[in-house]
Amino acid sequence: MRSTRLERSVPEMINSAILTALTPIRTTVDDLNARVTACENRQGETPEISALKAEITELKMDVAYLKATDFTALMRGADDKDTPNFSGTPPATMGDMQRDNAGYAESEMENDEEQIAVYDEVVRENQEDIIFRDLLNLEDMVVQSATQSVPVETSTPAPSRSGTASMFEATPSESGTDQKDTPGIDALADRETAYIRPFSTLLS
Repeated sequence: MRSTRLERSVPEMINSAILTALTPIRTTVDDLNARVTACENRQGETPEISALKAEITELKMDVAYLKATDFTALMRGADDKDTPNFSGTPPATMGDMQRDNAGYAESEMENDEEQIAVYDEVVRENQEDIIFRDLLNLEDMVVQSATQSVPVETSTPAPSRSGTASMFEATPSESGTDQKDTPGIDALADRETAYIRPFSTLLS
């Protein structure tokens, strides 16, 4: 199959982007190397400066290796490894591979169906639990409402002593007795006065 112009230009675009990214790194490494060299000239060679120089040398080698790498060839090799080669495969083997692929797809579908069934079962159980809990809450609310609507029996308070006294005072029998007793007392007083008067007249 003939490649289009865009497909042919993609590797070149990738190489250009990689080189563009590596150029500032190379510039930074060169600047760091110049600073280390100037420091070495002022202070002399020290273990720290020697370690920095070794690190800078490794960085320069890495940048040079990346710039020299042909990424286009690497990507083509990766594409060739990913693409199955059926040129030397017998027809029977190709048929077996197709059947294997079909069996794998069917197995995947069965696994998906089992997972969906398990998920549906879990959802159904959760819904049943929620409905049962809501019914219990509704039953509790109905019981509480019915309990609050029942009238409370009020007990008749016992009469107080003052009330009892007022009742006795208002009793007609007692008032009548008082009225009957009063004339008797007056008659007795008149009788005593009648006996006392003759003695007073005799003494006078």
